[in-house]
Amino acid sequence: MTAFSRSRSISSLPIGNGIHSRDDKLVRAVEAPGHLPGILQTMSSSDTELTSRLGPIVTSIWKRDPTIFGAIPTLEPLIANRYGWLDVATRMRTQVASLHKFASSVRSSGRKKALLLGMGGSSLAADVMRHTLPGGRDAVEVTVLDSTHPEAVKALLASHEPSASVYLVSSKSGTTTEPLCFQETFWTHAVKQLGGAQAGDSFVAITDSGSKLAVEAANRGYRRAFINPEDIGGRYSALSFFGLVPASLMGADLEALLASAGDASNASRSAPMSDAGTSP
Repeated sequence: MTAFSRSRSISSLPIGNGIHSRDDKLVRAVEAPGHLPGILQTMSSSDTELTSRLGPIVTSIWKRDPTIFGAIPTLEPLIANRYGWLDVATRMRTQVASLHKFASSVRSSGRKKALLLGMGGSSLAADVMRHTLPGGRDAVEVTVLDSTHPEAVKALLASHEPSASVYLVSSKSGTTTEPLCFQETFWTHAVKQLGGAQAGDSFVAITDSGSKLAVEAANRGYRRAFINPEDIGGRYSALSFFGLVPASLMGADLEALLASAGDASNASRSAPMSDAGTSP
C-alpha cells in the first residue's frame, strides 16, 4: 500500500460530504511538487461549511476537551492526559540548557557514537532528525536500532563499542519488548567490556516516570534518565525528550527547532482556518 493509498483510506471514513473529492485533489497535489500550499488554500477557503464544522473541533482540542473523541466517560481522564503535545514546544524550551550540558558531557567523555535502542514512536523522530537536521561541528554520530533482525543487532554490537558509545534506551512505557531486549543485549556486552561498575556510564534511559526502565536505570547507575512528560503519547513525542535527546547529541540547534515549532503551534491556534498551515 502506498502513502497515497493510506491517505485515501483514512479520509474515506464518514467525516462529511465532499471529503472524498477533496482527498482526490489533495493526492494529485502531492504528486505535483510545488503546488500543495496554493491548492490547500483554495480548498480551505472555498468550503465554508467544512471550515465552520472543523473550527469548533480545533477549539475543543486546544481546550483539551476529552469528549470530542466520543462520549465514553471511563476514557475521558485518559484522553485528557494525552494533550501534552499541544504545548510541548514551549515546555521543552526550559530543558534546552540541560540537554546541551548533557551532550557536552558525552562528547567530553570521548564518546563519538550514540545508538538509540527503540521501536515505533520512541525511535522514529530520532531517525528522521538524523537524516534531516544539520548537525554541529562536534556532533556525535547517532544511529537508530529499531530492527530485531539478528544481523542488524550483531553489526551494531560490533560497530558501537561501550567505551566509545552511549546507548539511548528509549521506551515511553518502559516495558516495550524490543527496546528492553536491545537493552539487555548491549548491557551484557558493556559489562563484559567495562565491568559492572562502569557499564552504566554508557547508558541513558528515555522513559516515563516510575516505569520499569526508569527503575532499572537508577539501579544500574545509568549516566542519565530523561523522564518524559506523561501526557505526551509516543506518536506525538518528536519534540519531547524522545526526539530532543538524540537531537542534542547531533548538535542540532534546539532553540531554533523549538521556536519554529512554537510559532507553528501558535499559528494553528489563532489563525483563521483559511490561513493556518498553508503558507509556503
